[in-house]
Amino acid sequence: MKRMSNDLREDVSELVEKVTVEEARNTVLDKLESAFKTLDPKSLEVLQAYFNGVTLEELSQQNAISVDQTQDWIRQIKRQLITQLQRNNSVRH
Repeated sequence: MKRMSNDLREDVSELVEKVTVEEARNTVLDKLESAFKTLDPKSLEVLQAYFNGVTLEELSQQNAISVDQTQDWIRQIKRQLITQLQRNNSVRH
């Protein structure tokens, strides 16, 4: 009987761990989605293209700006996302 109790305890523990990880994952994805919604449409488009492998050179040509300006723009977008995530994740007392 004690063996079954240990098995049950292990199964419940494993289930709790899986549920906790899934909830944490969903929370993070929700916060990321909220942060992405704060971007203007053009910045979101540029960031998505960049993450999908479009080169800085291609992005600069598509947007009629220099490679340095494109790189600065992407850095600015990333900073905006970080700031938004930090705001959404501040600990509230």
